[in-house]
Amino acid sequence: MAYLFLGTATNTAGARTSALTQFFRTLYLNGLQSPEFFLTDKDWAQINAARQTWPTTKIQLCYWHLRRAVKKRLADSSVNTNIYDAEYANREVNFIDVNFHPFPRDQSTGIRSSQNCDVCFCPRELRETILEIISYHFHLHPLLPNDNNQYLTENEIWLLSVWEMYGFCVTNDLKNVWAYMWMNWYEKHHWMLWA
Repeated sequence: MAYLFLGTATNTAGARTSALTQFFRTLYLNGLQSPEFFLTDKDWAQINAARQTWPTTKIQLCYWHLRRAVKKRLADSSVNTNIYDAEYANREVNFIDVNFHPFPRDQSTGIRSSQNCDVCFCPRELRETILEIISYHFHLHPLLPNDNNQYLTENEIWLLSVWEMYGFCVTNDLKNVWAYMWMNWYEKHHWMLWA
């Protein structure tokens, strides 16, 4: 119950992780030693506490929360100030173009800037298609054949998913959407939580 009274602000993340870790540790000591799955809504305090307590348990993001988070972000017209590293993305997946990024680089500083950019996050008419794509990716699994009746490995599924979302964003010139999708959902350590 004490966890319910903790704030959700960033400065209390360590306190929330600690409280949850203590609670999960009590569950562990009382017999819940190796759950197969831990379902969450992408609360990093929960994820970190579960990883500390049950390191072999599959952390899985809830499908409903995934769709809600993406839908909410696509409808938000503000531009995310997080820094998308196109060079890193290209090192991870070589078909990602280092020049496909939200903001141009300032030639004197090398820093990407939103100044003097005509920025649009995601047109309304493309939002539902993006949700359909990420929903399709959510349901892919190595034990289930894909639409071509092929069984793909985990890594092949990841690369296919990145390829499809990235391709859609490139085709529709959705640089900001791609940066958001990569940083929050398709970069491998994030993808492992929901797909």
